[in-house]
Amino acid sequence: MRQESLLAKLLAAKDLAHVKFVLISRSVPRFPISALRLTGELRQIGVADLSFSDTEAQEFFAGRAEKLTREQIGELNKRTEGWAVALQMVRVLVAESNDSASILESFDGSNAEMARYLSEQVFSSLPSDIQHFLIETASLPAISRTLATAISSSPDAATLFNRLTNYALPITVLDAQGIWIRCHPVFNSFLKEEAERVGIETIDILRKAAGWFEARRLRSGGPSRSAGR
Repeated sequence: MRQESLLAKLLAAKDLAHVKFVLISRSVPRFPISALRLTGELRQIGVADLSFSDTEAQEFFAGRAEKLTREQIGELNKRTEGWAVALQMVRVLVAESNDSASILESFDGSNAEMARYLSEQVFSSLPSDIQHFLIETASLPAISRTLATAISSSPDAATLFNRLTNYALPITVLDAQGIWIRCHPVFNSFLKEEAERVGIETIDILRKAAGWFEARRLRSGGPSRSAGR
């Protein structure tokens, strides 16, 4: 917090207007950034911006993972959505294994090494209420604030949804309004494993979500099931 306060003062200092600051953090800075964005003085680089293209993925593996074909690397990059952390993990695992094919076929957030990394570097540092919210909603392909409120056991689910942006999580915004989001597939598979480990009833959550979508359809005047037959 002291560092953020100091940086905020430095950014506000007019005699330092010519200085550029680079801040690397797993959470959103706790000082006003909207004014900086409006004046064009802020450039935020998130997970999506850092995603590898297919060409970059090929270069990343070049000479270091001779066991993988160009097609395998392309498919891997597609499945991991170019996430550098996941690609690096695969590169390490393939280099240490004699069965690269099985690694590629099954690699996701449930992989023991990948899960350990996500647990240590991403998940364990989160507040317990955010952890529970993430694993409780992991069975859904995407969530919105209102859907989360409908299916979550937390009375402040809407607030938890809003707080997700504070932790620089591997999350993708799916629409221009920022209403729908989803976790990165590798991270999501890890969360599903966590949900199963702690005994969260996935079927109940999916049933609640189905009821929520059905209620929305009826309110919007959509066709009934019988009419669609």
